[in-house]
Amino acid sequence: MKFWLSKKKTIQQSSFGVRVKGDIALSHSLSNKASKWPSRGAKNRIEPFCEPKLDPLHSVARKDEIFTIGSCFARNIEIALKKQGFSVPSGEVIFPQEELWPGTGLHSGLLNKYTPQAILNELEYVFDGAYKAEDFLVEGVNGKHVDMQLHSNQGTTLERGIERRQQIKAMIRKFVTEADVIVVTLGLVEVWWDNLNKVYLNEMPSKALIEKHKNRFFFETMPPDQVFESVSKIINILREHTKKNTWIMLTVSPVPLARTFRDQDVITANMYSKSLLRVAAELESEKSEFVEYFPSYESVMLSNRGDTWQDDQIHVKSSAIAKITNRMIETYCKVD
Repeated sequence: MKFWLSKKKTIQQSSFGVRVKGDIALSHSLSNKASKWPSRGAKNRIEPFCEPKLDPLHSVARKDEIFTIGSCFARNIEIALKKQGFSVPSGEVIFPQEELWPGTGLHSGLLNKYTPQAILNELEYVFDGAYKAEDFLVEGVNGKHVDMQLHSNQGTTLERGIERRQQIKAMIRKFVTEADVIVVTLGLVEVWWDNLNKVYLNEMPSKALIEKHKNRFFFETMPPDQVFESVSKIINILREHTKKNTWIMLTVSPVPLARTFRDQDVITANMYSKSLLRVAAELESEKSEFVEYFPSYESVMLSNRGDTWQDDQIHVKSSAIAKITNRMIETYCKVD
């Protein structure tokens, strides 16, 4: 693994809450070619496809192990990196078809984590023993159990649910401890609470589960301090259990809330969600040399919508994902 300091760190730009002399601040701005908002012209950083300036602090070698964790956009990155020949073992996870969402053929997608709290739950389960397998399993219809930390509504036996939990624990422990690069994709901040097992769920329980277990499930919107604390804990756990030179790429998923459970337009609810996660990512990347923010969110959100979104206006077009991941590879992949 090769590391280097960028111009950004060389000129020691101000951190949050640090007061800088005016002449120094001015020199920083004048030396930064991306310090001013680009106007429309033959070529700029926003049109036709948004490409914010990148100042890489780290690099990725072809031999490096890459682990991705987070929302469905993490799977998009995972798939694109695998197509480019990178080693992404989390993208090779295979589960029995009957445990997947019907008709989707999702495999590693079963491991999607949509909120910071869901990512944290999984890491605390794997490394800290904060939860037992049974804490994540809820009895559904016909006596089958649903793992509420997975992206699946398919019930299984309690025995299989516990067995699968142990398999997932072993996989994630291996992925994290052997990874050279970890990509964490933050998704949403609307969460569901299991008041019996005292744990946040990965996503909304099915209507059948809500009706079966009355007064058990509650909806919450995470406040800023909880979001920041959860993301910070995620980074700390990963740092504690990774190799010395492992670095973390933080991203924010552009994929919006499909629906909100707040009494407002999903558009404004989604803006609150993404704004908090973007700030959380900035805070962590500012305070840690081994954490770097990659602006895939900005690339999607500030580009022409017709070029970036599928017809459902929820999922990102594969062509846009390819542009983002190709730029990521061109920027971070260095020949030794």
